[in-house]
Amino acid sequence: MTTESAPSTLGLPVNQNMHQDTVSIVTPTFNCAPLLQRAIDSVLKQTHQDWELLVVDNHSNDGTEELVRGYRDSRIRYFKIQNNGVIAASRNLAISQAKGEWLAFLDADDWWTPEKLEVSVRSLRQGWDVVYHDLYAAGPGSKGRLRRRVPSRALRQPVLDDLVNHGNALPNSSVVVRRSLIDRVGGLSEDPALIAMEDFDCWLRVARISDRFLRIKGAHGYYWIGGGNTTNPRRTISTLNELRKRLLNSASIAGTPPWMAFALAKAHLQLSEREAGYRELKAIRLSNAPALYLVKKLALRALHIFDRR
Repeated sequence: MTTESAPSTLGLPVNQNMHQDTVSIVTPTFNCAPLLQRAIDSVLKQTHQDWELLVVDNHSNDGTEELVRGYRDSRIRYFKIQNNGVIAASRNLAISQAKGEWLAFLDADDWWTPEKLEVSVRSLRQGWDVVYHDLYAAGPGSKGRLRRRVPSRALRQPVLDDLVNHGNALPNSSVVVRRSLIDRVGGLSEDPALIAMEDFDCWLRVARISDRFLRIKGAHGYYWIGGGNTTNPRRTISTLNELRKRLLNSASIAGTPPWMAFALAKAHLQLSEREAGYRELKAIRLSNAPALYLVKKLALRALHIFDRR
């Protein structure tokens, strides 16, 4: 394990001599040492061993630094940052220091199956720029796995249109991407208005310059649903409205996509903002929405009416 000081400029390419087939794994962390240990151990067990792990710590006080220092492996690199609640800043710091041709994203509370990097690199060598897959859902008491998955989705061409019209298809801890593409789009947005959607915003920008996205069959990792990864309805509304504004300004959309209207309606109704919620549901009805969204709309409205009784 190596501890390194890093420049204050984030999101910019620093290492010019990239190592072919090396996967640089980006792991931001804050006060989740026991879960981070599980993530690191899953990296050490990979059948593809040409990797480096960049752990970016937001000044944890739970023994995270001591944990990472305890790994006697020079491929594990440790950085500290004060990211002010913007996790994209942590990821951009790791990206700026990465030496690999490929970037993989692994959240500190998630972990991978041993073949994850091997199957990803195999596809990347065939010319794909972005690969991703399903994850298993896991939580406290699940003995490591629940019956359901966190699904990905195969993207139709053009990829940008699919992402805009149907939403994010890429579970973050499943993605491996060509590092040069992330450099070309300027890294992840550190705009606080996009917190929790910065990864999707990045894939939208990548899709403007490459259609080579591949969904790999199977689930090759675990998404942890316990603890603090809960959804804040107010933040959801703010972030989706910001994303909608950007898509409208870029002429990527003419109106609100059904997936976005449904998510906004759900968040508004969770906050008992009935008028705003029903306005978004009405947008689904008036749009050329797939039948699935119309069914979801009816179910959401029925549940909300029932809850008011």
